[in-house]
Amino acid sequence: MFVLIGSNIPAMARDAQKIPSYPLELEQQPAAQFNIRRVLRSGYDERKWVASPHRHNFYFLALVQQGHGKHLIDFKEYTLAPNTLNIISPHQVHHVHEQPDAGQTVKGIVLAFTKDFVHPHPLLDNIEWMEGQLHLDETELQLLLNLCEQMLAEFEAAQPMSDRIIKNYLDILFSCINRMMQTRETTLQLSNDARIVKTLQQLIHQHFREQKSAGEYAALLNLSSGYLSGIVKKQTGKSPSQLIADRVILEAKRLLVHTTDSVKEIAYLLNFNEATYFYRFFKKYTGQTPEHFRDEIRKKYS
Repeated sequence: MFVLIGSNIPAMARDAQKIPSYPLELEQQPAAQFNIRRVLRSGYDERKWVASPHRHNFYFLALVQQGHGKHLIDFKEYTLAPNTLNIISPHQVHHVHEQPDAGQTVKGIVLAFTKDFVHPHPLLDNIEWMEGQLHLDETELQLLLNLCEQMLAEFEAAQPMSDRIIKNYLDILFSCINRMMQTRETTLQLSNDARIVKTLQQLIHQHFREQKSAGEYAALLNLSSGYLSGIVKKQTGKSPSQLIADRVILEAKRLLVHTTDSVKEIAYLLNFNEATYFYRFFKKYTGQTPEHFRDEIRKKYS
């Protein structure tokens, strides 16, 4: 796993009932919004927190030229391999759960940026819709590497207008990634309906603990419940209620696997009035009890 965060990472001594969330920090810039560096070393990052579940408050891109490993992002496994672009969006829970021989050569470029650094940027929505990994041919790899090298040179020079120039390079990088995604048919050209669904997903992400009714989200979007339901069904094959449930279940899984909270405590954190209701809700959407899911995943990735 290529790690970008600077040396101000807090110690891993922490409250065991929380999933740690790390900001983008540099020694010289505690409130940094962008960072990029070249990776060339033997072995993977030795810091133990890399192998522990955690979140970032920024986008993380790793362009891998050499090196292998296993990476788990919200319960989906990815193999870090040469000629891949690996993307982690803010707040996704992830960790390295399998590292190969520490003597191997690891080579690539990693960059990170906050949403505020590039906001608003329409192509960023498309990138969030893609899978967490894009396999590249040699031409595509060299194109992205060249862009990253230009950004790295500008970042290290730290001259007047550097931020503006870097943002323009990022715009070109996003454009190239989107074009690559389109050639693989892995993303949608976002129509107005698709943008409504994307906005709905963002609202659900912000409010899923307090608002679990499809009607509440329709009101936030100034749409009728029936109209919103039709759009969501056409775009995703699911109902708005299912999208809300998916987000609640994802957070429940994160807390079950990555914390020591009891099922009752997790139900409270997710704003369920009764633990028994949460228990039935979880089993309905996963086919498993919360305890069985926790035991199964922990055994699988122990």
